[in-house]
Amino acid sequence: MSETSQQIVSLIVSKEFNKAKTLITESMNEKLGLLLEEKLMEYAPTLFEAKKLAPVGTRGDIDGDGDDDNSDDYLENRRNAIAVAIKKKK
Repeated sequence: MSETSQQIVSLIVSKEFNKAKTLITESMNEKLGLLLEEKLMEYAPTLFEAKKLAPVGTRGDIDGDGDDDNSDDYLENRRNAIAVAIKKKK
């Protein structure tokens, strides 16, 4: 049994529940912090990778889903139609 566990048991036996609760919370937060840090280090390289954008004036992936497909065609046509309607209104 770890030293922290022994302290918690000792506090509970001596009916010092608030101190035991505080020690449990601190211990759990420390362990959770270590686990989160470990996972962050595992996934960090992919979280902050810069996505390559299409050069200005080229079509590219309009909807941002990672591919150039019919949904991109739809969005391009819709934006063009909206641009034409706005020009006609002026």
